[in-house]
Amino acid sequence: MSTLKVDAIQKTNGSVPTAKDLGLNISGNVLNHYYMESTTAIAQYTSATYADTGLTIDVTPTASNSKFIIQWQIFIYVTGSTNNWSAVASRVLRDGSSIYTDGYSLGRGAMYNSGGVNCHLMWNSGDVMQDSPNTTSEVTYKVQYNAYSSTSVYLNYSSQKAYMSLLEIAG
Repeated sequence: MSTLKVDAIQKTNGSVPTAKDLGLNISGNVLNHYYMESTTAIAQYTSATYADTGLTIDVTPTASNSKFIIQWQIFIYVTGSTNNWSAVASRVLRDGSSIYTDGYSLGRGAMYNSGGVNCHLMWNSGDVMQDSPNTTSEVTYKVQYNAYSSTSVYLNYSSQKAYMSLLEIAG
């Protein structure tokens, strides 16, 4: 039996290696963290078609059995509508295919008869989900929103901050 004793392990550039650098992939450990934020306001839209929010992250999974915890937050501003629904919904895409959609298309706060066009509703909206892409090729995650009914919807109104965070977890 041999014993290896060292005072420090360094990469060739002098930095401290991570578990990933040492080839360790212990189930349940965080392997990577990806984060982005945006203060770009998304123009008014009234369509039930999903629109990009600017929250997009490209990742390359460390292993094919990695899991990703995906979390996002975005500021929503909606004008009211008398005798009508005012609501928005979100979805998450992986490489252009939807992997999460709000139930009933009203998952971000649905209000009925919110007092007409002079009524303004504002809130922060977000969610968290898990995905298993089952690949080691690069994947793109994207958050989109849509408007339900004929109300006007603005995202990140007045330069409010939106963010998206991904944690890669070892499988």
